[in-house]
Amino acid sequence: MTTPQAAPESAIDDLLAFDEIQTRLLDVFDWFEQTVLNLDNGVQLALITAALVPALVFGPRLRQLVIQSTSGFLKTGLARRLINAVSRLMTPLALLLVLTLIQVVLAALDRPYAIVNAATSLITAWIVIRAVSLIIQSKFWSNVAFYIVWPIACWTCSACSCR
Repeated sequence: MTTPQAAPESAIDDLLAFDEIQTRLLDVFDWFEQTVLNLDNGVQLALITAALVPALVFGPRLRQLVIQSTSGFLKTGLARRLINAVSRLMTPLALLLVLTLIQVVLAALDRPYAIVNAATSLITAWIVIRAVSLIIQSKFWSNVAFYIVWPIACWTCSACSCR
């Protein structure tokens, strides 16, 4: 009788070291869990989400206030276009105000605020770009300004928040 021989090792084992891959994946998961899924980041994300509530509540009310306050004496022209643009931006401006207040409070409490800072920078860039797009009357030039400036603003914002 012949003794059964062990199955030959697979060629895949030579190409891919599954133990090493598993170790590296576990290291990445541990890093992700410790760095990204921590309490400070969770608090910041919750505060950013909570900031939407007052912005959505007070933004439309502020818009109506601006429109009613200026409708009597500004009928046409550049000033009317500026007021219309500002009135359309009341909700994002209210969000910017709330995010800025959150950032100040977190800084005063000596807590991390990098994610809130990034959100504040992005909403600021969005407001500026949207204001320019609303003021430009030509749809083509408005789109050109939007699609050229927005990637630059995002890149600049991400470079600033990485420091």
